[in-house]
Amino acid sequence: MSDAPVSFARTAALPWLLVAAAFVWALSPLLHPVNVEGFSAAIAGLGERLAQGDLARYDPLHPFNVEFFALSKFGAVLDVALLCRVFGFDGAAALTLVVIASEIALLAATALLARRWSGAPPLTIAVALLPIPGLFENSFFLSDNPPAAALAAGAFLCWSGALSPVRAVLGGALLGLAALTRSDTVLLAAAAPLLFYEQTCDARRCLILLAAAALGGAATWCGGLALFGASIFDVLRVGRHAVALWARPAQFDVQQALLFFGLPGLFLAVAGVVEAHRRQLDLRLAMLVAPLLAVALVIGDRLWQSRQLLTLAPFIATLVAFGLSSVVHAPSRLLRSCLIALVALTALAPQKAALDEGPRALFGWLYSPWRWADWQAGVRADVAVLDQTIASARGGTLALATDDWSVDRAAHQQLTQAGFALAALRDGPAACADIAEIFSRGATRIAHLRIHQPFVPEAHLLDRARFEKLALPCLGALAPSQIVWLRSGAVASEDAGPLAQFKAFLRAETPRIVAVPLDADGLRRLNDWYAREEAEERRAFAQAGREPRSVEAAIAATRAILPFPRPR
Repeated sequence: MSDAPVSFARTAALPWLLVAAAFVWALSPLLHPVNVEGFSAAIAGLGERLAQGDLARYDPLHPFNVEFFALSKFGAVLDVALLCRVFGFDGAAALTLVVIASEIALLAATALLARRWSGAPPLTIAVALLPIPGLFENSFFLSDNPPAAALAAGAFLCWSGALSPVRAVLGGALLGLAALTRSDTVLLAAAAPLLFYEQTCDARRCLILLAAAALGGAATWCGGLALFGASIFDVLRVGRHAVALWARPAQFDVQQALLFFGLPGLFLAVAGVVEAHRRQLDLRLAMLVAPLLAVALVIGDRLWQSRQLLTLAPFIATLVAFGLSSVVHAPSRLLRSCLIALVALTALAPQKAALDEGPRALFGWLYSPWRWADWQAGVRADVAVLDQTIASARGGTLALATDDWSVDRAAHQQLTQAGFALAALRDGPAACADIAEIFSRGATRIAHLRIHQPFVPEAHLLDRARFEKLALPCLGALAPSQIVWLRSGAVASEDAGPLAQFKAFLRAETPRIVAVPLDADGLRRLNDWYAREEAEERRAFAQAGREPRSVEAAIAATRAILPFPRPR
């Protein structure tokens, strides 16, 4: 009795089904991206304001917030404004749609480019994307990185294949839009000369096509800024000012690179470099490595988040595809065994996640989508706290005090979504001019006391002085019926039980927002809290040999440095 014949089509489909299941699981948190930090809410809020024609009113207390976040992420702000204006979305919904669509486009373009540049089979390309965690995880929250990366990948897709002047201009325009969204995306242009020359093998034609691409890029990048009275020099100026204010240490953060590549991804990328050289594809290899070197040389000492590497996805994925092909077809089983062991270890070994723009870990990839979904649920719970607090205001004046950058911008966003209108600073009490924004809806008024001083490293050190000098006099002038401190710091409690304990071990310890009502005694305790915080921060500054700014100097540092947005 013979065995029934096995269908070849069914056998060939099985790997694709497994890969598809892996993609569905890995991408499941993409359906619910949330704000990761204050800048996420800033992009959405600026887009809303731009759609309404009053961009400058987004942050009258700290106008540099408008200048920096609008100019350095202008393409994303324009995307949000367009969706708000045409379809009536709010800023958060518009940015969510932009991020989801951009991630899908980025994955498709990256797969196509890796297929063209490596020549690997489609299944190999699909598998090669999976061990690069940064390609997936950096779209699980709202930011400008996915749209910038998708536009850049689209540019190189135009430039790959039958290159013509029209395709060169179109690709340049897409890369210009990517640079309009994130200016550091322009570093990918380092690959263009090598890519063009490889396809034309003609120096003169290569230069003509490069000029056409540069023309397309200038039209969208410079032209887009010029429409709003700005220039590339303005973008550079606000970028330099922000970096100077942050005063972060200049060092290459290896951990951020590892979080993006993943250990198997890095192993395969290195193997891919060797494989491309072995095949004598040195010009192709130079094209793939050039953007990585450009990013390392220009912003390597300011690599603060793994999402900064997202625009490099097609180049990294191609190297991983080269490496995967070489390992799969290697005559020695040792290399394949090492790869399988490394993948199994990084996928299955549980590791406590660290909070770094979401829950990050080098190990435990199998649990990563659950970790991200759990973190997203926590952020949504924070938003619910804000909404409940805002909804509790019915008539009279409610004072909301925030002392954290992300809570500050989230409160602004939820107030706007609840239908509260921001009044001009001149319409509020003079005592509140440097600390509070007054929102109103009918007979209800909410004063947002912004104790946090953005951008400066001594923000926590200044909390007490800003509270005493600015917030308390403002509260005296407002005489609110209720005062609520929106505090970030309490950690959600866990249920008992082995499964709950395992989940608690896997997740990152994430501060949650708590609404704390304050009476006169509560205000005194809060002042004491800030005093202790100030003492600790002063010791840290003294040990570092640094002199902190005064309240007045910090406020001056975040005033406007440009005439932007310029009046039409």
